[in-house]
Amino acid sequence: MNTDTLLDLVSNNDDARRLLAWAIERKRNAWTTPVSVIERELGLNHQRGVALAKSFGSTGFGTFVKGRRPYKSRIEWPRGLWFVADAATQPSGEID
Repeated sequence: MNTDTLLDLVSNNDDARRLLAWAIERKRNAWTTPVSVIERELGLNHQRGVALAKSFGSTGFGTFVKGRRPYKSRIEWPRGLWFVADAATQPSGEID
């Protein structure tokens, strides 16, 4: 995982910044975040929520999983959502 792609996303996408701000405020870490939760918490429509999830998926810090009934579309965070927030706020280059 390279933090440069994450930093590019966060610097160019207001929704990504808002998602990370929400992640920092959470009292518990998350390993999976449904797109519906992102939409609700950030006030996004479904199209923007899915686009944001796919954007994080393209950084390598999360995996976008397209929902199939009865499962919802979601982002799976391999190292947790707090890890992503830390990587974006305290960049150090390459992360293993």
